[in-house]
Amino acid sequence: MNSELGNTVEEILEAHRIGQFERLKTSHTGRETLKRLGYRVHDTMQATTHEIPDCISRALKVAPIPKKMNPTLHYGSRLDRCQ
Repeated sequence: MNSELGNTVEEILEAHRIGQFERLKTSHTGRETLKRLGYRVHDTMQATTHEIPDCISRALKVAPIPKKMNPTLHYGSRLDRCQ
């Protein structure tokens, strides 16, 4: 088989490993897992979060989007829910 037709197994495995590493370092649990496995994870990788003030938090009403509501097929219904 000609190796120019697609990625080698090594390239696919490397891409998968990098993807998993990038995904894991986006959460606290993932970063802790990486640390336990011996990877160096910097604190700068942590996302910055802020508390929402109580006056705003009490005023927010977020209804869940129903399952099986396709953004293309149910465009009007989705707009109505935003109103």
